[in-house]
Amino acid sequence: MLMKDQLLEQFGDAVQVEESAVGDEVYVVDRTRITEVCQFMRDQAEPNFSILMDLTAVDYLKLNHKPRFAVIYHLFSLSNNQRVRIKAYVPENDPIIASVTHLWAGANWYEREVWDMFGIKFKGHPDLRRILMYDEFKGHPLRKDYPFSKRQPLVRNDKPYIDKEIDAYLHRVSGSNGTQKTIENVPLSMQEAMKKALSDSGSQSETSFLMNMGPSHPAMHGVIHLLLELDGEYVKNTDIGIGYLHRAFEKESEVGKWSHVFPYTDRLNYVSPLINNVAYAMAVERLLGIDITERAKYIRVIMSEISRICDHLTCVAASGMELGAMTVFLYLIQAREELWSLVEEITGARLTVSYIRIGGVKGDLTAGFADRCRAALKETRKQVGECHKLLTRNRIFVDRVTGTGVVSKEDALSYGFTGPVLRSTGINYDVRKANPYLVYDQLDFDVPYGENGDNFDRYLCRLEEIEQSCRIIEQALEKIPKGELNVDYEGKILTGHQMADSGKFGKTKELLKSQALTDPTLSGNSANNRLNIFPDNKRVVLPAKEQTYGSIEGVMNHFMLIMDGYGIQPPPGETYVSNEGANGELGFFVVSSGEDHAYRVRCRPPCFALMSGFHKMLQGDQVADIIASFGTINMIAGELDR
Repeated sequence: MLMKDQLLEQFGDAVQVEESAVGDEVYVVDRTRITEVCQFMRDQAEPNFSILMDLTAVDYLKLNHKPRFAVIYHLFSLSNNQRVRIKAYVPENDPIIASVTHLWAGANWYEREVWDMFGIKFKGHPDLRRILMYDEFKGHPLRKDYPFSKRQPLVRNDKPYIDKEIDAYLHRVSGSNGTQKTIENVPLSMQEAMKKALSDSGSQSETSFLMNMGPSHPAMHGVIHLLLELDGEYVKNTDIGIGYLHRAFEKESEVGKWSHVFPYTDRLNYVSPLINNVAYAMAVERLLGIDITERAKYIRVIMSEISRICDHLTCVAASGMELGAMTVFLYLIQAREELWSLVEEITGARLTVSYIRIGGVKGDLTAGFADRCRAALKETRKQVGECHKLLTRNRIFVDRVTGTGVVSKEDALSYGFTGPVLRSTGINYDVRKANPYLVYDQLDFDVPYGENGDNFDRYLCRLEEIEQSCRIIEQALEKIPKGELNVDYEGKILTGHQMADSGKFGKTKELLKSQALTDPTLSGNSANNRLNIFPDNKRVVLPAKEQTYGSIEGVMNHFMLIMDGYGIQPPPGETYVSNEGANGELGFFVVSSGEDHAYRVRCRPPCFALMSGFHKMLQGDQVADIIASFGTINMIAGELDR
């Protein structure tokens, strides 16, 4: 039976089917029945939806939609790789909806974020407090009536600093002033410990104490705060604080044009920015209903896999270094340098690349790229081999990572883990296989997975994924459709500035027959290569510079795509598109109002789900094990905080 029929049979008028222009499966649910519907989807529906992939909200104020808000639930079924979007509308005068934290543990952080950003309350949530904004922040910044340029007042610091959480804990345990106060405002991860202390303070060990780890701790990268409850060297409970690198990505994306979002996506995961570029571009292209050229698909795959290798190399190198393996760090970073040189050759940058475009890529591959890429992959395999020699059989390293940072399959699914961390538990889920995109279904590769869910399995998964990415790139280089670069042609060669000056002064004769001599990193941008990497679609694709400077039609096309109020304008609608990031599923939920800028851009960052369940991985481990576990999570603050 179709999911639609199952829901209508079970809940009747409480569920409505919402038509989607792009083919997404969307259901609107009465907010009073949301927990029933979600529990049915998780436990009884066929197939069942075991993963809450994302939970977010949209403010429809400027679209004059009543009710004003919608809470969005993205559910995923592992059994048949099916995706469903549940939407529950919430009125402005009563912005309350039931929590689903009792169904999925990962909903805890997602609901806190929705409260923080939109001011929607979740009834039954155990610990509803801000998560990205600081405690003194006024308002909810993703509401449409929150001004983009609003400045928050500086927080005064007249009084000596007191850690509120530690002070609250000590006050309650000691029973100061002979009273016992409520613990409603204390972080959830500390509540159980406090209840135990309040009811039976004599059971507390003399070695029990609280300790701050981060954000200034070097292993926390300056952006994570762990409040640890310790019993000697062993971790009993952990409360995790994030938001130290929040840069208003989703708010910024509502202001600039559709193409202006690409530089922001670079800065989400700055270690593998090309994958972020691709995911966002695919979401907008889905709204537009356009298909990119076959060659552009292969280029996106090649560059994404190079990015994935760089990300895994960075993760393993940094993790090893933080455990004392400095030599491994040097070997793997050397391999990364070779690959970053390739990235710079094609994109013009190493980290903040902004290479992907809606409809294609910025420029074609350069001449001789394939040979240089194969040489870099050979170097990568060599350095990974050195890593295996130095670490994989190293007794000290193995003892540090085996059996530490363990997460069970059940917890991993409940928190919405994806990527190497989920696969280390034995669950074989990879977006490239489950929901193939670009040309991944035409390439042969394996998805490595472990069985223990510990730090050692995550380490091995990442190293093997490097090998599989090498295989993917090599196949893509062989199969990519031809589009020769720097071929012979008739006409003059002009420098870029000569061509621009000629066009500005109206000296356009023969310009269209000329080719601009450009910087090597721009050598794939000429008109000769344009149709290799872009569809012939003037409503989306900027014309080649030769056409812009050489013909009035090119000037007008360029001008219309750049001018305010025109440009790229997807039809009204919304969609969720994901790809396989280095840390797991990277998704973009994009809403268009038909204008030249996005109405809503939501990023589903894989690190957010991983960090929401990080405290489960630390319980029972020693303080020193936190370093190893944090390293194999590969937390990237840019995508975590956005």
